[in-house]
Amino acid sequence: MENRDISYLIKQAETYLEKHDSEGFNSFIDQIRVQMKLNPESPLAGDYAHLLIVLAEKGKFEQALQMVEDSGRLKNDLSNVYYNSGDDVIERGEPEAAVEYLNKAIELNPADTDLLGRIYFRQGYALHITEKLDEALKAYDKAVELNPDDNELLAKVYENKGNILGDKGEFNEAINAYTKALEFVPEDNKHQRAHILNNIGQASGKLNKPGVEYFQEAIGLDRNLDVAHANLGRCYLGANNIDEAIKSLLTAIELYSKQWESSRDIQLEAHYLSAYETLARAYKENNEIAKAIEAYRKVIEIEPGYAEAYFWLGVLLVRQGRADEAINAYQSAVKSYPYFTEAYYNLGNILSEKGQVRDAIMAYQEAIELDPDYVEAYYNLANLLSEKGEVDKAIGLYKKVIGLRPKHTMAYNNLGIAYFKKGIYTQAIGSYLKARDLAVNNMELSQIHNNLGVAYAREGSDEDAIRSYQKAIELNSVEAHYNLGLLYKSQGKEPDAITSFRSALEFNRHFTPAQYQLQILTA
Repeated sequence: MENRDISYLIKQAETYLEKHDSEGFNSFIDQIRVQMKLNPESPLAGDYAHLLIVLAEKGKFEQALQMVEDSGRLKNDLSNVYYNSGDDVIERGEPEAAVEYLNKAIELNPADTDLLGRIYFRQGYALHITEKLDEALKAYDKAVELNPDDNELLAKVYENKGNILGDKGEFNEAINAYTKALEFVPEDNKHQRAHILNNIGQASGKLNKPGVEYFQEAIGLDRNLDVAHANLGRCYLGANNIDEAIKSLLTAIELYSKQWESSRDIQLEAHYLSAYETLARAYKENNEIAKAIEAYRKVIEIEPGYAEAYFWLGVLLVRQGRADEAINAYQSAVKSYPYFTEAYYNLGNILSEKGQVRDAIMAYQEAIELDPDYVEAYYNLANLLSEKGEVDKAIGLYKKVIGLRPKHTMAYNNLGIAYFKKGIYTQAIGSYLKARDLAVNNMELSQIHNNLGVAYAREGSDEDAIRSYQKAIELNSVEAHYNLGLLYKSQGKEPDAITSFRSALEFNRHFTPAQYQLQILTA
């Protein structure tokens, strides 16, 4: 048969293989095997080898091996087939299959050290992706052993070893590997040298050592190295040099955005997202709230399901007084990640402030279900229930708060308020006294002494009430002036009552209850 006829058979076999027509494919394969046995020196060996590649890519290794047996001279070709197929499946995101292919390549051609070095290099890469880090390091060491004079390969090997050692948390060893890689990279290969310097900077940062100089050197070699600009921005932010951080991050984002317009692969998305998120943090820390909001919205545009971005967007919108938008942001956060405890808690806070009590209670309950020890969620839920009149439930929750945090001053204070509402004045006073002993600031003490005064007065202990009000007054409590006036009025001491109501109005001339009482007494 003429060569052109063999070529025809090969092309037809490939066509049937692509169509998944096993019967037609096997028919042409049988004819090809016969022709190759008759003419093993055919100049069409290249076409034949290409068919082997197609077979290997389709996973039809047994048939490929049978064809190799028909022509021993193509054994090296099949080794290359497995090597190339290993590369292909790595690109397709199948690193486990790549390891198998590369092992086959090694078995078929153990004598070709140049090829073996490249195979072990690719095997190391595939093993790294499958998180078999120690095996990957051994494969890279084998590549070095087989190709000690291939500087291009050695540079890649040591750079990848640095990546693995970094993943293992062995950052000093990673830096050593990256430094070794630089020895094999020509000075004029600025792009690769910049990448390695960037990696050294990242590893240094993990050791709490400044990586700024490495990132700056990397940028000096390659002004368009986006990741180095982003990492430099993170370094500046960590050093609280926020203005420089913002400049570097904006440069990184500009470089990423140019790629983003044409290629939206996963790795680019991760870098682009991270740069915008870091920029948002920088703006937030610089109190540039509007710009931080804009940056977080960009993060969400890149990754619409990013719960943490919605969360911080909600925080910032609250700071701008945009409550309804903040509610939407927190709701999006918990929708994207239903286990986001703090988002439920913040949602409860803002719903409570807007008077949406039922929804606020549900949000706090969600937070508590996710974190049964969430003290502030219990506390805020207790406050809502107390205001709503569900005092017994509130008392139970305040006790829960105190059990979790025995020195929670305001839980004792509010527990006292709940007991007061139920008319249990002795227990209310006991709770207030405990709160008083725990209080650490005048604002708390002022409120607690005033509450004590009210409870003592209701219990009939007027002298204790007066002493408590006076202590609150010393701490500038307008309510204590007013309550003391009410007590004096109930005792028939109208001049003292008038003095107290006037003192309340000196603190707050719009304090309506004091105005009303003063009108009654001076009419």
